[in-house]
Amino acid sequence: ILSLLAVTEGEDQKDFTFNIYIGDALVFNWDKKISNFRGFDYIVGNPPYVRTKNLRVDVRENIKKWNTGNFANTDLYIPFFELAVSWTKSSGRIGYITPSTYFTALNAKVLRGFLSEKKYIEKIIDFNGWQIFEGATTYTCITILNKKSCDTVQFALVDDLKKIKKLDELSFSKALATSLSSEDWRLLSKKDAENILKIE
Repeated sequence: ILSLLAVTEGEDQKDFTFNIYIGDALVFNWDKKISNFRGFDYIVGNPPYVRTKNLRVDVRENIKKWNTGNFANTDLYIPFFELAVSWTKSSGRIGYITPSTYFTALNAKVLRGFLSEKKYIEKIIDFNGWQIFEGATTYTCITILNKKSCDTVQFALVDDLKKIKKLDELSFSKALATSLSSEDWRLLSKKDAENILKIE
């Protein structure tokens, strides 16, 4: 399929060599595949969402090799954040679509601490209750990480189904990176935070 795509894009060659690798990401060693591997500029992904109880024993053991995956009954997607950070350059960026449960779930407490301590969170788009993947009951978000570290976190809540197709038009709120910790993340606009404070 990649060869056909290359031909249709005018990149016809006698021989095609694609730098595609297959392996278990949790234990993959890039140094053995790429000489002088210095990390990626960008990583974009949709890590697998699988609860620990539904994983094979060997996969459970591989998850525990990551600090963020060695706490409580983790979900397979959680250590993928730490994994991506370890694979990117010091100026690298990461974009993931994952469950938004890591904002508050107990099993993601170490992950929240890791991301907030390093100030890696650049931007979050929370899809709220909208189902992004057909046939899957998963509440998702897009998270952009920046290895340079960010003093502020931009976040937006998709509160209207029509906005899903116009993400570039979303209005973002900002919060200080220091406001995040390993405790639950409640990403609210200033107006929503003020209203909740009044109610409380």
